[in-house]
Amino acid sequence: MKKHIIVMSLLLAANLSHAAVNGLSIHSRANCVNNESISWDWTKPRLFQTKSTHWTRDGKKSHEILTKSEVGRRSAAVHYGESVSGWVVDGVHDITDQDTKKIKTYITRAEGCNIYDGWWNW
Repeated sequence: MKKHIIVMSLLLAANLSHAAVNGLSIHSRANCVNNESISWDWTKPRLFQTKSTHWTRDGKKSHEILTKSEVGRRSAAVHYGESVSGWVVDGVHDITDQDTKKIKTYITRAEGCNIYDGWWNW
């Protein structure tokens, strides 16, 4: 519990208080130290699965990262330390509604390091 309070305090202090605190947040980022696709929601646990496909600028597929399907508040397909420049990241975010069991799939694409991409779009 103490860990969650610290994390939430840091988010608020960083002026990112809207990101996933009010609901679902889905985004991908490229060339931001890490290349990543992330789905998260602090309001309730969800059944998430996230896939991040990383491409070189010339259109060649480098690799994919696929998270396991699990219930939680965050699903992150991240390649830590991969990015310098020249990457494109495609994300596929599968989220299953716990009541209806329907799967919604969201697609994201990032070609640059924009810290705000997708955080408030859903």
